Order: sequence, then structure tokens, then C-alpha cells
Amino acid sequence: MRVAVFDRYWSTLGGGEQFAGGIAAALAERFDVELLGPEPIDHARLAERLRLDLSGLPLRLVDSDDEVSAASLDYDLFVNCTYMSPTVNRAKHGLYVVHFPGAPPGRRQQLKDEPRRRFGRLVRDKATVVVRANFLSPLVPGGPRRSDGLGVLDVYAPEGTRIDLIVGTPLTAAHRSVPLSLLSGRTVLGEAVVSTPGTTFSFTTTGEWPQQVTLFTPVVVDHGTTRHADVELRALRVNGRPVPVPPDRLLHRLLPPDRLAFLRSYDTVASNSTFTAGWVKRLWGRDSQVLYPPVNPVAPGAAKEPIILSLGRFFDPSRGHCKKQVEMVEALRSMVERGTVGDWQLHLVGGVSAPDRDYAMRVKQLAQGLPVHVHLNAKGAVVADLLSRASIYWHAGGLGEDPEAHPERFEHFGIAVVEAMTAGLVPVVFGAAGPAEIVEHERSGLHFADVAGLAAATERLLADPALRATLAQGALARAGDYGDAAFKRRLFELVEAAV
Repeated sequence: MRVAVFDRYWSTLGGGEQFAGGIAAALAERFDVELLGPEPIDHARLAERLRLDLSGLPLRLVDSDDEVSAASLDYDLFVNCTYMSPTVNRAKHGLYVVHFPGAPPGRRQQLKDEPRRRFGRLVRDKATVVVRANFLSPLVPGGPRRSDGLGVLDVYAPEGTRIDLIVGTPLTAAHRSVPLSLLSGRTVLGEAVVSTPGTTFSFTTTGEWPQQVTLFTPVVVDHGTTRHADVELRALRVNGRPVPVPPDRLLHRLLPPDRLAFLRSYDTVASNSTFTAGWVKRLWGRDSQVLYPPVNPVAPGAAKEPIILSLGRFFDPSRGHCKKQVEMVEALRSMVERGTVGDWQLHLVGGVSAPDRDYAMRVKQLAQGLPVHVHLNAKGAVVADLLSRASIYWHAGGLGEDPEAHPERFEHFGIAVVEAMTAGLVPVVFGAAGPAEIVEHERSGLHFADVAGLAAATERLLADPALRATLAQGALARAGDYGDAAFKRRLFELVEAAV
């Protein structure tokens, strides 16, 4: 079986890429796997940062969503691991991996959508075709609509409506004869070689509202440029009645698009936690299966040291998914002021990109004079060393956030939390979302609700070595539920059910 694993962000080297890479590596044990992405993969950095060796898997460079969708035609199974990807799957089978379904629609979006829904209800029983993407404006009103070979139409019509599309190649096209497929998701509605005189493609609507239809042509080389061959939508008939070729704007703006139409092209939707699965149901109205990400175990060191560790990228709060390093420094400062820290140290480790550099510098500034070490863009060896020596792990993602207004700001699973548990650290986590799902309070770690609670829970552990040892054993046992064997077993269950 030929399998493609798509991730637009391989170079980010974050938890999403560890998830995608783990899926690719596991499937490669049984199937012929290719990676899809927009740029070459730095395999040395991937191996060093995420302990993943994907160098034996070929990479196919694809960029736009349309290009990825077209590429998926060549595979038996397409696995989409890209966050919030709207890519339509064209492979025989599809698995869509959800890191999180995004933020709930804001009031502004709701105000924009409601009149469109009301208008849509008024014309529900009428057949209408709307141009959605990749068509040029007509040269004359009502004239042909030229497409680059990936033209997308939304068909709003009752079930059983007959639609005829008359398609030809432009007189000015370099390729006067072009194979064209008419696709609705993965379903091939028609195939033919179209030429300048034109060809009629006919299909009966499914009743989806709208039903998204794509005019798909193969890639050609034209004067050294690689692109999809051009075609023209010349005319339309609805139940045998000629209707104008759809213009650009009015109905495009008035009729609500189906923003989740791409999901229908996948056999299975897999969420990275039950927390995420719950929000997939709420926001997308779709049931999903839980597939916990794979976690690479870290061997505990021979002797643990008085180190508190936190792993996570430095994200400015204004950009959403902040790991709350500032709040962690505040918690440690309160402990220092009470004299409960002793010789313990806090190490904050994480990558940082240009938009978040000011936030990282703020953390470093606040940490001055405290037993706090900030490691920016640390190498994998530094992370592994700290995991082997540290005793306590902090995770504060979601602290102070509103779970109803901004669930995307919470930790949706928590790969780093499980890694720390495998290394024998006691996790102290904000008691919500993924980490609360992983860590059983008072059995395999401790939960907290605010900055004061983080400090208090940690002071309990510092004052009671026996409690620390008991919870460390509980954490190690719990981490086994998220190991490689459990991940592979669940992944292959989902793949076998899909195909």
C-alpha cells in the first residue's frame, strides 16, 4: 500500500512534527511511505531535536493545498497531519489527524455568517452553482471562465439534480487536448480528454449543501513553468435548462460556503486526546477517534538532583498558545520569598522564533537574581541531560485562560509531560485539558489551578521526599500507557478500519 504523510511544518520541529514523524515511521514498517511537505527536511536536526530518523523515507515537495490535494491522488492512503489543513483528500482512503480544531467562531464571524445562512434557507430548493476558487474573471459578461486546472465549484442543489458542465480548452492554450477529471471529494464524477470544441460532463447531485466539485487536469510544462493545464468552463445546464456561467462575486458572498467540506473526503478523523475530540464534536460536529501521539522514553539518571524542569516553546501570549513561563518564574519567586526553595533550581527550556523573542527576553529579565536558568533553542543533548537529572516537571499551559472562549490556548495533549514522566520526574500540571488527562492527581503527579497552587504543590514535594518517590513511580507506570507499543497498536487499528 502506498502511503503519503503530509505535514506543512516539518521544519518547526515541535510536538506536531513528532506526531507526524512517529506516524510515518510506524507505517513505514508495513507500507511504502512518502513524506509530503513544502521544503526539504533537515534530517540531522530532526533526529537531534526529536529523536526521529526519517532519512530513509522519500520526500515529495508540494506547497499549496490544491497541489497537495492533487498529489494525494497517487496514493492508497493519505495521512494529513497538518494543523487546521483544509486539504481535500483524493486518495482511496484518508486519515485526518487533529491537533486542535481551532478557536470557536467569534461574535464577528457569527454576525457575518447568520445573514448568509438566512439567505441560503430562502434558496434551498433552487439549484445554484457558485465559483469558489481558481477561476479567472470572464473577459466578457457571461463568457467562459478559465481555470488553471484546479477550479472549484460549489453546487447548491437538491439531491438528484442533473448538472451539465460544458468544458473545453482555450484557443490560446499551449495544450489543445487535455485529460480532465471531474471530482467530488474522492469520487470521480467523470473523465474525458477535452479539446477546443468542448466536452460535456454530467452528474447528479448528492444533496450535500453545497457539493464541492473540482475540475482537475494533470501537470504540464509550459515554457519551462510547471503548472496544471488550463481549461474553460463554457456553459452550464441544470436539469437540461441552460443557466449563465457563474460570475464572480454576488452569490459567492451571499451563499455560505461549507468550510468543513474537506472532512468528508477522509475515512477517519483522529484526535490527539479526548479533550481535542470533545472540541472536534462541538466545533465541527464530527465524531473522532483518539490517537495519542507517540512518546520517546527517556532513561532516568542514576541519581536525581534538586532541579525543576519545564519544556516548551516560548510563545508570546498575544500569539495564543503560551506556555506561561512568566507565571512559572512568579511561582518560584514566591517560594524564594518564603524561604522554601533551598538549593533547588528551575530550568526553562524551549525554542524561540523571531516574533516571540521579546517574550523570551522578558522571561530572562524576570529570572534575574533567582535560581532560574533559561535555555533558548537548546540542543537535544542538553534536553536529554536535564531530563535525566531533574526531579520535578512543571507544565502551566492554559493557566489563566478561559476554556470556553479560548480552548486553543490550552495544552491539547502534552508530549513533553509524558517524556518527563518516563524519565522519573514528578509532573505538576495545570489541571485542565491534555495534561490533566495524562496525570492522575495524587497518583502520578499533582494538579494546580493558579500560580499560588503551583508553588504550594511544589513545596509539598520539596518537603516530602517519600511523596516525591511514590509519585515518581506512579508517573513512570502511567507513562507506559502512552508508549510506542500502545501508539502503534492504536494507529494500525485506525488504518485497518479505514482501508
